[in-house]
Amino acid sequence: MIEALLASLGRPILHATTGQEAVRVAADQDPAVVLLDVVLPDMDGLEAVGLLRMRRRTQNTPVVLHCSRELSREQQRTALEVGVIDVIVKPFDPEALRARVAALVEMHAARGRRPSSGAELTAALREARARATQAELELSASQARVRMAADAAGAGLWDLDPRRHSVRLDPQASHMLGLPPHSLADSGGWLAIAESKSRERFEAALARALADGPGSGRLAMEIVVRGGGHVFEARRLSLRAQVVGRGAGDVLVVGTITELGPASTWESAR
Repeated sequence: MIEALLASLGRPILHATTGQEAVRVAADQDPAVVLLDVVLPDMDGLEAVGLLRMRRRTQNTPVVLHCSRELSREQQRTALEVGVIDVIVKPFDPEALRARVAALVEMHAARGRRPSSGAELTAALREARARATQAELELSASQARVRMAADAAGAGLWDLDPRRHSVRLDPQASHMLGLPPHSLADSGGWLAIAESKSRERFEAALARALADGPGSGRLAMEIVVRGGGHVFEARRLSLRAQVVGRGAGDVLVVGTITELGPASTWESAR
């Protein structure tokens, strides 16, 4: 299924049935990205990533793990330590996986071009920067998702693209906000079930985080919502996020959402 999904990228797809075989193939072929199952016949997928990192040619090869359930906290820590850039839990969003792999392939292709003259080099660098910006942005977002997932196991994940005015949510975040699984929502309406005071505080916090920019821009707050999975009950949700990217024009706000429980009458009216 994954091979059929990625065939349209027009790049050869290499196969391995064991962790040892995956390490050998990657060391021989220098792939743009490795998609690796956590459960392998001969070893744990994280062990295979560790072996990849021990080889000079694959020290920095992007690795995307896929698994049938959420990783434990210990596995999440190990994934971060060995440089896994993303973890995808099955069943996953096919288009999201394809977009992530396409971005990594673009980065790999840009690194591999060797222009023959100064003018060609200048043009190639300009073109590569333009192509790689979105790819690097997706990579930064993926790294941030894994990093925050280690601190907030069980939380829903979301990211907001201020330039496109859109928000992507995973199934858990979508459920908390009363939206379909894997929602792609307008950034002006994704918090529709939040009470007006909560929305105003969120917008102010988001503006401050965007002003601080990548690396420094963060927000952490609680909001009160009515609806979603509990139609008649006001609930408190915790939103945490950070700004990632390369500059003011190319950023994502990547965050988690956690349900804290019912909101009191005073909180709801505040």
